[in-house]
Amino acid sequence: MKYVDLGKIQPKITRKKASSKHKAVKVLIWTLILVLVGYVIFSVKPIVEKGIKSFWQGPATVLSFLRNNTNKLDQDEGRTNFLLLGIDKRSEIPYSYKGENGQVEKNGFLSDTIIVGSFRHSDASLVLFSVPRDLWVEIPAFGGVSKRYAKINAAYSIGDTEDYPGGGLGLSRNVCESILDIPIHYTFRIDFEGFRKAVDLIGGIDVNVENAFDDYMYPREGYENAPNQADRYLHVHFEAGTQHLDGTKALEYVRSRYALGVEGSDFARAKRQQKVILAARDKALSLSWMDSPNQIKEAFTTFGEMVQTDAPLSDFPLFLSLVKKLDLTQVKTYILGSLSQTEDNELLYNPPLEQFGGAWVLIPKKGDWSEIQSFVRGALFATETE
Repeated sequence: MKYVDLGKIQPKITRKKASSKHKAVKVLIWTLILVLVGYVIFSVKPIVEKGIKSFWQGPATVLSFLRNNTNKLDQDEGRTNFLLLGIDKRSEIPYSYKGENGQVEKNGFLSDTIIVGSFRHSDASLVLFSVPRDLWVEIPAFGGVSKRYAKINAAYSIGDTEDYPGGGLGLSRNVCESILDIPIHYTFRIDFEGFRKAVDLIGGIDVNVENAFDDYMYPREGYENAPNQADRYLHVHFEAGTQHLDGTKALEYVRSRYALGVEGSDFARAKRQQKVILAARDKALSLSWMDSPNQIKEAFTTFGEMVQTDAPLSDFPLFLSLVKKLDLTQVKTYILGSLSQTEDNELLYNPPLEQFGGAWVLIPKKGDWSEIQSFVRGALFATETE
């Protein structure tokens, strides 16, 4: 039987009644204390009110109150690792809703984009790994939820809807750490509308489109369940060469999965996503408002639920400094499992559909994650001796 220690029971102490004189002295002392406390509260009240009002004006204002005392981002082996998630939330579907029992329920959204980045502080270099959304992974047990297997893009939805500690961010981070065998220090999530707004906020981006392509099966927002299948899709087209993309076109560029020709693969799609991240970084840093607290505040308050992170606000100035330091000549990009950076994924393979209930998935050729983990460490640390 499990016992709970309630501590030792103290013997009852019999006290003598205080005299009237002593009572009067106590009343006088407490009265003086209350008067003093009241005076202090009255004196500082305007300052406290002003501080609270400023605190709630927006996240950018909060940054001026908070400081990272170490002046250093979390890191291991000289690297800060982060996870970027782009989820497939449509604008008309809310993040949460009231269920039949009156309780707040969460809608689940899949991770359309999964990218792990690693910044090396010694030389301001960056490595980006695009993680295939069809990777078949173990989702660990938690709370009253049993262990299961699913595509990695479902981790965010499971974590959010089934109350994993830290929600979808926490479970996605846990799964990525497990298969890659590296610590993830920070996680960031953005939805479709947030992505569009972010690109428009910086005035669009310039991207070099390697190959012209057409995609006749691009999902048409709001028509996912249209009776006529043809109404569910849009035709998107991109010319080769440098293109200026607004938020809508940039989203089409990174989401397109069924383009005709060489751009119609997840490998090509991952490369496009990496290009857009770097183009957005270039454009954002070219804008003078990036050094303006008021403009940064406006950017924060624009997004609301569209963005989410587990990074403390006190670290945000350090993130901005990191982005500014980044040496674009020292950026390496990989598709997870592709050693030669070609479309051939040497470390992963697609097993017969019937083995996974008709689902198209990717699993390690070796049967475990050891080769993938060696591949990641090789990409992160091989250049240190070059």
